Amino acid sequence: MHNASVMHAYLIIGNNSDQLRLEAEKISEKIGSELIPFPLKKIEDARQLLRFTKLTIPRKTAIYIEAIDEANTETANSFLKNLEEPQKNLVYILSAKSENKVLATILSRCQLIRLKPYAEKVELDEAVNFIDSDKPKKFKLLENLKRKDEAILFCLGLEKGIHKMLISSDSDLLFLSQALKASEELYLTLLKNGNVSLQLTKFVVNFPEKGAWVDI
Repeated sequence: MHNASVMHAYLIIGNNSDQLRLEAEKISEKIGSELIPFPLKKIEDARQLLRFTKLTIPRKTAIYIEAIDEANTETANSFLKNLEEPQKNLVYILSAKSENKVLATILSRCQLIRLKPYAEKVELDEAVNFIDSDKPKKFKLLENLKRKDEAILFCLGLEKGIHKMLISSDSDLLFLSQALKASEELYLTLLKNGNVSLQLTKFVVNFPEKGAWVDI
């Protein structure tokens, strides 16, 4: 990690927006803060954020700024003032696909967290493997998912994989639609309920049965 002594700002580096957001949520939960997404694309966004941070913030709050590497130089320099004069109850969690595109003065004030590269092909491969498995194998595939963030990331990948199947396949559309609905419902349930094991068990038990299957 970069500049570990600075704890009021984090920069997460990764290539998948879902993975980045989940890591931000995990950091926010760990430090006991409320996570507030905030856009930072243009100079007016930076000015609005500066006005917000001048208010008295009574409880621990984490501002999540996605794709800080896409902010132009003027916007990034304006945002820098927030890092130079941090509030007691305010933490910044930034994300980017490449640290090389982040303003050096911002980078130097953040604790750097690098995530493992996320391959989109895995989404389709894992979805096909999961759907094409019987219930005992489905349980086996999910047995190592213990944490909420891991389960949510799997669920999001499964949803994207099924979406790709729906686009590529001309058969089993009803089954794939039901599978997608089940995955979306699992995602929403995981967000509300921390009992990962129970929700995954229900998911496998109630997952629609595969009919005639045609490889894509």
